[in-house]
Amino acid sequence: MASPSHPSNILQSDISSHFEKAASTYEHTSAFMKEIAGQLLNLSPTLAPDSVVLDNAAGPGIVTGEILRLPQFKEGNYPTIHATDNSAAMIRALEARAVHESWPKDLVKTHVMDSMDLSTFPDNMFTHIYMAAAIFIIPEPLKAIAEIKRTLKPDGVALVTSFEKQGFIEIFQHVQQAIRPDSPIWKGPMPEEWLKEEKLRAVMEGGGFEGDKVKIQSLGTWMKGEDWSTPGLMLWREPFTKLITNGWSEEETARFEEKLKEDLASETVKSKSYEMKVFVAVATK
Repeated sequence: MASPSHPSNILQSDISSHFEKAASTYEHTSAFMKEIAGQLLNLSPTLAPDSVVLDNAAGPGIVTGEILRLPQFKEGNYPTIHATDNSAAMIRALEARAVHESWPKDLVKTHVMDSMDLSTFPDNMFTHIYMAAAIFIIPEPLKAIAEIKRTLKPDGVALVTSFEKQGFIEIFQHVQQAIRPDSPIWKGPMPEEWLKEEKLRAVMEGGGFEGDKVKIQSLGTWMKGEDWSTPGLMLWREPFTKLITNGWSEEETARFEEKLKEDLASETVKSKSYEMKVFVAVATK
């Protein structure tokens, strides 16, 4: 565990509580995640009407939404889709999105379900399983991967992502250095080990996938600085600030919050784009 003066990652805060609060705005303020989801589907074996899909830790259904936009489903005749998330608020957001975007009624079967326990689903059920930007916040990731492998059909494919780079952290680093230049530089909201390809591979293999059936690839896109003015990303300011300023004085924390507010409103930040890269494990059962 990191020392109080150098908290390391978002897992040390109440992540579940944060996602409950962020659920209603998450999908509308994560444009870069939609782009990543589209790229993820390009790596995926082709989806067809007879596919059985699990959008695992689905959030508000970003991957599911991109599936429904695939050209092969333009005339309907969709695959069977299940969407799970441990957050009831995220599942409610997904269901509200389905209504708002006029998804076919009851097309997506939703479940409030922990990724570490998919026991509702039988063995060998899914042809495709997607887990986007979630494995690193699961308390026991090996259990989650083992459940993914168990529920995949033979020759089924799982695609699991972890971040390689979160370019936006330089915004927060700049503020930190302005207020407390002598403090250890914040490395971002994720444990550093998860920023390595080796960690994702180790978790996939530790969860039961054979090494030669796991391929790791890298995808990337950009986050606009102006997105930090949207309601969803504004919600992330508080937990990130707590991580960075843990152990600081009230006066220093107040100065950090004020400068962060100024920087995020500046044209310097708003006009810039920040690189976002992910590792994708493509694993075949």
